[in-house]
Amino acid sequence: MIVIGDEMTKIVFFGDSVTEAHRQLKNDKDLGQGFVFSLQNIFRHISFYNKGIGGQRIKDLLMRVNEDVISLDPDMCFIWIGVNDAWLPYLLGFESSFDTFSKDYTKLIKQIMDAHKKTKIVLIKPFVLPIGQVTLDILQDVDKYRTYVDDIAKAYHLDVIDIKNDIEKQLVLMSGEHLFYDGIHPTPEGYQVITDVLKQYLEGQNL
Repeated sequence: MIVIGDEMTKIVFFGDSVTEAHRQLKNDKDLGQGFVFSLQNIFRHISFYNKGIGGQRIKDLLMRVNEDVISLDPDMCFIWIGVNDAWLPYLLGFESSFDTFSKDYTKLIKQIMDAHKKTKIVLIKPFVLPIGQVTLDILQDVDKYRTYVDDIAKAYHLDVIDIKNDIEKQLVLMSGEHLFYDGIHPTPEGYQVITDVLKQYLEGQNL
């Protein structure tokens, strides 16, 4: 349980376009059109911050962690990254992150921990569907990054959230395109599944 006295609990979601969800980057109060916005409407006693920026990789989060996370002194920080590390080398010819991903992710976690020992860090595993722009190679690489996230979480005793099972349950009822436009970016239905997973987790934290 997080004890914060009389202040509102502050939760930061730190990640890429799935977190960003079309928010206005110059407006810190804009929570976008995805799960962060939905969670704020559910948990009105919590102050949520959307710090997702489209197209970013783990090294990009490391560069802005001081401004977008540490400066806020949050009670919780959810980190959701890895899809662009897997996808962009194929899409734009970017250099692979395989050799640096775990190292940079570890640096990111240590910086938050060293600055604010009270901040509970939660990792969300990257996820894609094999449709649209997601090739078999991309899918396989995402699976490797998912394993890296599990390993990092285990090393630092952090909670891990995985939307995979909940998405797969919905695939029995609807096509992948109803959940993710291109295999990477969620539709409103996809965001609802993500919201439900995170809602269940937050309800278990006694906030």
